[in-house]
Amino acid sequence: ASAWQQHGSLAVAAAAVALTAEVASAWQQHGSQAAAGRGRVRGATTPLGFGRGLRSMVTDEVSETEMRGTDAAPSTTTEEALDDWFNAMSTRNLVAPVSDMLNAKRAAGAEFLSTLPRPTRRMEPWRYSDLKGMFGTDYASPSASHGVSMADVEPYFLEGSEGARLVFVDGAWDESLSDCSKILEEGVAVGGTRSMGGDDTVTTMLDYLPELMGPLPGLPTLPNQPPPGVNKETCTGASIMAALNQACIVDAACVVVPAGVEATSNLQVVFVSTANSAAPSISHPRLLIKAGEGAKLNLTQSMVGIGDGDNHFTNGLTRVVVEKDAEVDHTYIQEACSKAQAYEAMSINVAESGRHSLLAVCLGGAQSRLNYDVVLEEEKGTGEITTILMAGETQISDLHSSITHAAPSTVSRQQHRNIVSGRGECVFKGRIKVEQIAQETDSEQLCRTLLLTDRAKVVMMPSLEIIADQVKCTHGATVSDLAGEEIFYLQSRGISVMDARKILISAFVAEMTRNVACDRTKARIAAAVELLTPTVDTGLNAKYAEYASI
Repeated sequence: ASAWQQHGSLAVAAAAVALTAEVASAWQQHGSQAAAGRGRVRGATTPLGFGRGLRSMVTDEVSETEMRGTDAAPSTTTEEALDDWFNAMSTRNLVAPVSDMLNAKRAAGAEFLSTLPRPTRRMEPWRYSDLKGMFGTDYASPSASHGVSMADVEPYFLEGSEGARLVFVDGAWDESLSDCSKILEEGVAVGGTRSMGGDDTVTTMLDYLPELMGPLPGLPTLPNQPPPGVNKETCTGASIMAALNQACIVDAACVVVPAGVEATSNLQVVFVSTANSAAPSISHPRLLIKAGEGAKLNLTQSMVGIGDGDNHFTNGLTRVVVEKDAEVDHTYIQEACSKAQAYEAMSINVAESGRHSLLAVCLGGAQSRLNYDVVLEEEKGTGEITTILMAGETQISDLHSSITHAAPSTVSRQQHRNIVSGRGECVFKGRIKVEQIAQETDSEQLCRTLLLTDRAKVVMMPSLEIIADQVKCTHGATVSDLAGEEIFYLQSRGISVMDARKILISAFVAEMTRNVACDRTKARIAAAVELLTPTVDTGLNAKYAEYASI
């Protein structure tokens, strides 16, 4: 700021370079406090936030948490360390016999993984991620004797899900915990790759990875696959984690609904990640869903952590194909352990007059991320996504979504809500692209956020890319604390300030989760909301606090 006032822009540029070198030197010599302090001394007085901008220039050495003034480990890690991590994790899979077909998929995935650049904060999809937290732990391979019992997993089952339940532990199908009798009678083919691996549909779906820069090594180009050289700026960061999933695949949950079959049961697929206190492990769940022409399916995907520890890494990958006139109602509930890293990538294609509707609720994990990518590839296809992210204490919860309208008269609806408390952080980057051919597109996108404390943080980036000229598209974002007038109204009915806040926060969530089929899941969501609600008045609406009742 001083350089700007005295000498103009060239002096500012020179000062920026000098301060960058000073902060890096302070980090090397004396650690995080010295580096963050050096940045604050030189830049804290400017009203333009110039000091923070300079510190962000050395974000490879100084973490976002340090920018907030805390003494924590850097949120990034070196490219060499990341390369070592991915190379090591590509061999950390469940020690279990796999078929020759899966061994070939593994080899192709590992080869593809070796060609991809490692995530850094300089890449747009990873700019707001805590890479040190995500990739800083040396995870072990899961144990073949997982020790997960029916009593452990039963609390996560849907009421009335008997006969329509698949359970996978650390990515492998556990038939002793599963019950598929009813859904099989309805004509739906379900199981793991051992029972369905010979199906051409399953084999083809296993070859598809999101954001793939061309086909996997040794394979022909697949339908609707991005060509080599796809614009990296539009990616959501799914390709490298999908390649790691492919390199470590041990099994996959396969759900194939034949043409014309309307499944009446709500099928539940439960993916359990074991949390071992002695050695945190990494697992790679895989879900394949295909709804044939005119078929209907209602499916709940539950991601849970079970064990005597509180840390694990879950790297999930879901592929959904919705054919002509088919309908898929898809619920995704993420309940990872408190210190876990939970990552999920979903890739959906919707054909003519088909519909895919997703309700996603992310509750657990120290850091969680959901990548959602849907392509409405034929006329009158519909994609609906309703998502809720919750982050408290120091949690980070992230949604990157991409909706592509690639045909005329397609419809998309996106409703997203964040609830952030403590020092939590939510990230939303939602992209809607309307191709030239997609005339008469109807698209809506809205992100709403509640910041419940003064140190909570949200990053929102809704975007529209419209090439067609006959469309109806809207997008928007709002950020607020609870409305003081609403709290005052409840106080006027004899309700305390804190109880009023709990009621309003619960209503903010309940509006989106009314279609959750399981009462026990709703109860756990309500418990998560209770934990996020501040136990003392934050003072943001203190002017109404004197009105106890009227």
